[in-house]
Amino acid sequence: MTNVLEQVKTWALQLFYRKRDFISVSRGAADAGRPIIVGSDGKLDASMVQIIGTWTPTLTLGGGSTGIAYTTRIGRYVRIGDLVMATCWIVLSSKGSSTGAVAITGLPIASVNASDTYHTMPAYFNGLTGASGAMMPYIAPNGTSILIEYLGTGMVTSLTDTNLTATSSIMLTATYLAA
Repeated sequence: MTNVLEQVKTWALQLFYRKRDFISVSRGAADAGRPIIVGSDGKLDASMVQIIGTWTPTLTLGGGSTGIAYTTRIGRYVRIGDLVMATCWIVLSSKGSSTGAVAITGLPIASVNASDTYHTMPAYFNGLTGASGAMMPYIAPNGTSILIEYLGTGMVTSLTDTNLTATSSIMLTATYLAA
């Protein structure tokens, strides 16, 4: 997973900030080795400072999480300027007793608050029941949750507790604009 994040980070830096120079310095133990982005004038461009971290993806059903247990629960993210890439991997060992629509909560940074900006993403799902068709996870404007819908029989339907099993797994990568 670390190699993938390093590749994505390098690609994003090259793609979005080609006209900048990058230097790596230590500003303390927590930030050691993280690049500071300096403009061609030699001044720090604070809006482009890179942030790398972890987050705790939490699966909720209708807003609740009673009895949900995990075998695997990993979240990582990279922020460069206003661009955020967050990954998560969830494997359940119990889907608990809450009911309702599936959401993954706890994104580390809220999405931009623009009514016309929904962020969709690729994802992998395993161990589902009764849900067929294209899965369509997305982040709503000003959101810190990933909502999941799928194309059912001619209509878009929310993924719910009835579609999960005790061993369902979800892996996804969300790329979105930060608030």
